[in-house]
Amino acid sequence: MSFIVNSPDGIPIAAPPTRYRTRDEAWIALAVWCLRYVPQGYYASVKGHVPIEELPGRCSIYDVRNGTTDDPAVEVLRELADYFDDRMDINWDGGPNDAMTWHRRITEVLADLGGA
Repeated sequence: MSFIVNSPDGIPIAAPPTRYRTRDEAWIALAVWCLRYVPQGYYASVKGHVPIEELPGRCSIYDVRNGTTDDPAVEVLRELADYFDDRMDINWDGGPNDAMTWHRRITEVLADLGGA
């Protein structure tokens, strides 16, 4: 199996397009990619700005093998956020300082896990 993560514009988040071996790898790649936009608070789509809180739900994961697309990105990222929040004692309130702190800590935790 292989999966490609697409942005809200329908283009792969990695160039050249990365094929992730598992769905879990694709979800993690999507989470890490979305974190890049936390400091500015939005993703600049060709269709207009996408608020950071809506970004995961506007992305999709394409299963190359069977030609289907997963769209429950929001739920998976919420689970990831809960996982990291439980371990970091940081509550996500959406403010710029919270966003930067959350981004920094999740990056550190991912690095510790070998994912970033």
